[in-house]
Amino acid sequence: MSKEKANSSIDANIFEDEMEKEFLSCDENIIDKLIPKEQLKNFEIDVKEIMKSGCNRQIAEYALMKLNIETLLKDANIEYIKSKTEIKNEIINRLGAQIENILKEQNGKDEDVPYNLFADEILDEIIEEILKKNPETLKDINEIKKSLIKLIDEENINFEEFKKVKEEYIKSREPIIEAALRLVKKIVNNQDDAFNIFYNEYYKN
Repeated sequence: MSKEKANSSIDANIFEDEMEKEFLSCDENIIDKLIPKEQLKNFEIDVKEIMKSGCNRQIAEYALMKLNIETLLKDANIEYIKSKTEIKNEIINRLGAQIENILKEQNGKDEDVPYNLFADEILDEIIEEILKKNPETLKDINEIKKSLIKLIDEENINFEEFKKVKEEYIKSREPIIEAALRLVKKIVNNQDDAFNIFYNEYYKN
């Protein structure tokens, strides 16, 4: 490699390092405070799936939007959200005041309760609503979740229809998730200038 090319390569690496430092600084102070993209409000499960790779929310959102998830999964997503809303409303309507009383209960943290993987997402949303109404609560979130699971189990609320719809949704999204993860990898490694493209398209906008 010629001295000129070597210097050029070094300059490029320094530039990328500085860009990454600048972005990470913005990420800590600004980007994580940005409002989640409105067009992805019904695709939270997909955003979180991409974030499992270790990237931040903004990269996950960017990857899914670049792959046009809002259009490609529109019909499947509508069906999924409809089913989730129905089971969530059933839980809230049937349990009513018992949900509000959860914060006053003193259930043991080590109490064994049945666990339903497909209920977890719905429980998280219900707990989020509880905490919004009672932001001062000091009760452990895991305790609240265990209490909710126990109530749901006692009421014999059936998750089978939601489970079926969610399984179909997860299957239908597989190609998009795989493609999004490949794009995330390119962004993180700045392959083909992907990090800088993301930085300019998402952050600067």
